[in-house]
Amino acid sequence: MYIFKKNWVRGAKKSICYILLPVLMAFIVTSCKKTPTTIICNLSAYTSISQSVLTVHVRAGVAPYTFSIDGVNFSTSNVFIVTPGTCYITVRDSNNCVVLLKNTITAVFDSRDGQTYPTIQLGSRNWMSTNLNFAPSAGIGSCYNNNPDSCAKYGKLYDTTAMLTNPCMEGWHVPTSLEWQQLEYFLAIDSVSNATTMFYQGASHTINFNSLMVGGYDNINGFNGFNDSVSYWTSTPYKGGGSYYTYGFKYPDTTLNVRNKPTLNAPAGRYCIRCIQNY
Repeated sequence: MYIFKKNWVRGAKKSICYILLPVLMAFIVTSCKKTPTTIICNLSAYTSISQSVLTVHVRAGVAPYTFSIDGVNFSTSNVFIVTPGTCYITVRDSNNCVVLLKNTITAVFDSRDGQTYPTIQLGSRNWMSTNLNFAPSAGIGSCYNNNPDSCAKYGKLYDTTAMLTNPCMEGWHVPTSLEWQQLEYFLAIDSVSNATTMFYQGASHTINFNSLMVGGYDNINGFNGFNDSVSYWTSTPYKGGGSYYTYGFKYPDTTLNVRNKPTLNAPAGRYCIRCIQNY
């Protein structure tokens, strides 16, 4: 930029001389730089399977969450219908943190009624990873609170008479007390936290045994223990017959003996059945 300066010259008529002088103009530009925010991803999730329904449970992260079974199409639904095989579930939180969950689903088909049950190998044995939901005839096996929706998710509750018919599909059976003990030893269950981690669906789930707290039924209290406890039949008789042992645990009762020594139940009691494959 330039300015004009006017000078009067001595001894001359009023003449004007214009001299072009440069002027340095300084401009100060202030740059506003935003300090980047560090995002720590702590997203954590696991899956559980009931019949053919896979549910994603988020343990940690920043809501809201979205879910995808193909890694492309996301929705807010955390429930998927799955078939035997391997599938991958992608979970994404509001910070765009992502976790990929691999699910290898093995299953057994029950030709009697067309139901499919996911299975899991624990040690050298194959167990169903959901409760049995088969009714060989009317009146055998009941739903918690007589609600059919309960059977779809939690399986049926069986009394002693129904259990003794071995309602498991061909090639499978109601586990003995010894087979439950062998499962305990394989999983090294010796504390409440251990049992919770291994079995309980709502905890730090690790093996997809999917032990849902469906409760049970007895003649004194009727249906009881929902979201609080679960018991499974064994086919082992108590002192020679009449009654049979059950296995189960109560969550999160820290006074519970989680080695779950079998307890005697009246024949009219109704409990879950978790089938194990024959040798």
